Amino acid sequence: MLLFAIVAGGVVFRRATPWGVVLTWPWLVGPVVGFASFIALTPHMDSGSRMCDAPAGGSCDTSWGLGAMLLSLVAAATLGTSFIAVASLKKALLRLTSST
Repeated sequence: MLLFAIVAGGVVFRRATPWGVVLTWPWLVGPVVGFASFIALTPHMDSGSRMCDAPAGGSCDTSWGLGAMLLSLVAAATLGTSFIAVASLKKALLRLTSST
């Protein structure tokens, strides 16, 4: 996913894209990653499942929910920062080459 974010940073936005879009749009990735992991792991939240060590009758809903939120923050920071760095570098290089 990190490699995809780096490649997308160089491909997605054009030189004319406003800085406001470049700096805000990539942060939407984090919540999408967290939501997708939460949905993918939902069947594994019952007690007795391989990924849940809760006592009989319990569940791991709270821990999975908190994990999805933490994953959202980490994904947004890592993937968003990589995307923005590459997109900014591309804009700066294109601006330098067009001015010479």
